[in-house]
Amino acid sequence: MKLFLKLAIRNFFKKPIFNLLNLIGLSIGFISFFYIAEYIIFEVNYDKFNVDSKRIYRVGFNWGEVDEAGDNTSLYASNVPIMGPLLQQEIPEITHYTRLFDVVIARPFSVFTYQEGGEVKYSANEGKGFYADSSFFDIFSFEVLEGDPNLKAPNSLILTSSLAKKMFGNIPYNQMIGKLIEYDNLGEDNLSVEAIIADVPANSHIQFDFLVSYMTIKTNGPHYSKWWSQFHTYIKTTQPLVKGNLDDKMDAVLKLLYGEESTISIFLQPLEEIYLDSDLRAEIGPTGSRRQIYFLSIIAFLVLGMAWINYINLFSFRSSERANEVGIKKVLGSSQKRLIAQFFYESLLFNIVALIISLLFVWVTQSNFENLLNKNLSSVMPDYIGTILMVIVGLIFLSTLPSFYPAWLIAAKRPIDVLGTKFRTSKRNLIFQNTLIYLQFIISFLIITCTLVIERQIDFMKKQDTGMMLTNRISIKSPGNIDSLYFEKASVFVNEIKNNSDVIDASFSSSVPGEHLTTSGGIRLTSRTDVHGNNIFKIDVDENFINTYEIKLLEGRNFSSNISKEKENIIINEAALELLDLSSPSEAINERVIFMKNEYTIIGVISNYNHLSLRESFEPIFFSYNQSPFGYVTLQLDGYNYPNTLSQVKKKYEEIFPLNPFEYELSNAKFNKQYNDIEIFSSLVNIFSWIAIIISGMGLLALSAYKVQKHNKEIAIRKVFGANPQNILLRLFKGLGIEAIISSVIGGCISYMIMKKWLENFAFSVNIRMMDFIIPFIVLLVVIFLSIGYNCIKAVTLNPSKSLKEE
Repeated sequence: MKLFLKLAIRNFFKKPIFNLLNLIGLSIGFISFFYIAEYIIFEVNYDKFNVDSKRIYRVGFNWGEVDEAGDNTSLYASNVPIMGPLLQQEIPEITHYTRLFDVVIARPFSVFTYQEGGEVKYSANEGKGFYADSSFFDIFSFEVLEGDPNLKAPNSLILTSSLAKKMFGNIPYNQMIGKLIEYDNLGEDNLSVEAIIADVPANSHIQFDFLVSYMTIKTNGPHYSKWWSQFHTYIKTTQPLVKGNLDDKMDAVLKLLYGEESTISIFLQPLEEIYLDSDLRAEIGPTGSRRQIYFLSIIAFLVLGMAWINYINLFSFRSSERANEVGIKKVLGSSQKRLIAQFFYESLLFNIVALIISLLFVWVTQSNFENLLNKNLSSVMPDYIGTILMVIVGLIFLSTLPSFYPAWLIAAKRPIDVLGTKFRTSKRNLIFQNTLIYLQFIISFLIITCTLVIERQIDFMKKQDTGMMLTNRISIKSPGNIDSLYFEKASVFVNEIKNNSDVIDASFSSSVPGEHLTTSGGIRLTSRTDVHGNNIFKIDVDENFINTYEIKLLEGRNFSSNISKEKENIIINEAALELLDLSSPSEAINERVIFMKNEYTIIGVISNYNHLSLRESFEPIFFSYNQSPFGYVTLQLDGYNYPNTLSQVKKKYEEIFPLNPFEYELSNAKFNKQYNDIEIFSSLVNIFSWIAIIISGMGLLALSAYKVQKHNKEIAIRKVFGANPQNILLRLFKGLGIEAIISSVIGGCISYMIMKKWLENFAFSVNIRMMDFIIPFIVLLVVIFLSIGYNCIKAVTLNPSKSLKEE
């Protein structure tokens, strides 16, 4: 082994530039693989930190509605509040349940105020929290740092470490227990801090900064309602369930609750599958995509495979210069087995060095990679050190495969075949090497094509007409600390900022574009006894909302503050028109509808607009009138004096609402946040497409060097007999050009099928066009020219006498 190590080092420095190029290519392949593997390990282990994760399920809710295409449009991740208690009561296999009610659904703000000695030490809107049942910590395994997290008593509060330190500073956790916090959400309460827990793991699909005891909710609806489906319900069972073995018992519970004729159903989602496999209405947080994980896994192995292909080709080229070494060693008595062992260990050592370099690079650049993904991977990676070690050991094992072939290729030759001549590759080996080049081209073409389509889809979603205007709009969160003068103050605020010439318009609304709608229910025409579309969403708006967002009014009129009974009127969109089975906007005007036992008159119809991303189809929505609803104030600003205008608005806001933090977002930015996950996916694919191009270019560099060396004598003879250098170059490029065409056709067919399937995930998508295949082909040709051009031009311009003398 010691001798093999010395020989490996000596041979590396005989051709340092060539071997360094080989080492860099292999290291790039390993780096790519580690980055993707790290991301995949993080994604597939969501929620598995919970001790009983295999016994925990979320109870989904299905209203049983079907659209005209026959698709179920009413599958909810959330449930009705009565479901959890009833399931535990009626089904013995269920040991615990907990409900999570998002504080943002209760009200768009949750203001915490902490005073000490009459002085306000902390006051802010904290929106990442839930009302939770007392059994929450009997189900989930979040780490408790201090206190008793039972959540049994009303007005109990549990804080994460980060939020607790924001409120109280760096005092010991035990001194935080028992402190009183003024809390304004469903009413004004003084909450008592009962426990401090560690920050929620980054790979938990439930993310929060605080929990409030469920018993703090004083109204009956969140306790007993069987219609309000906005409560995420989790259960814990005595043992992991076989799919479907509780279906009969759950059906019996539903019949007990809704009657025999009801179309409503519920279903269980295993906790470990929620993040990657669930894409329902009212998800509790962002979800991932198992398809994207599969796609990235394929890319990881393809890029690594390209790196190994390059390594084999480069090593094979180097072997031609070591033919005499092999022949002499065989003449002196060295066995084929020993020679194979020498070259095998040399090759394996090369792979291990590349592996170490890649690990060091990944470790140094970890924070940059996490910033790109906007995920704290390192916070959970220590929990999966065993998996990471298995990946490394697996790579070392797999490295033996590309290490064996070059070793066998060199050592298998007879001394008479190699002594005194150049090492010549057999026809069979040439076919194998050319097949590897084909694979590289196909992989490169595939990745480049997918990258182009993904980027076009993202660009399309951001630039497509959404049916509204978001440019130069900002959304300000409504005040949290409110009093009896709130509505008067809100009116004063809007009127005063409108006096600013740079504020074009202002509007109050309970929701803004880019935010999931939380109020929904059944709607029907009073003139009909059947229920059409048991799922319509409601937004409270003032009379300026439609104009502020420049939404097109198709028929009827807008709201007016001068009409006393305007709250009895609504405006619907085209999707709601279809839901109510009305043929035209004009037919809808003055129709009476019932929603949640209240009657309304339709006074207007607006065009469809994308309240959510273009991944979603148009939701049926109706607007109800409220002069100053809780939620948001949207301002339309003059973009030319933006910073100064925003500063004046903030000053006026803090003057009128002194106890409320001024929180705002650009409307465009808020809407585009919905594309963060796909942009991350696109960035990863984009990066690895460039890596594939680089690795492919390095492989071509090796191949061109080998081919040119092989044809040196032929080139020289052709030049002696008067051949044109341009014709010689064309002859050298011709073979690879044909390979590029064939590879592009194969890669194009594969990429078309993959991207067509991927685009089916979007309600609005681009069409795959011919340029998506032409551009990758051109890129391949450029890579071929740049990679082999130097060696070819050098060979053509070389003095023929020198080449013939060497031969």
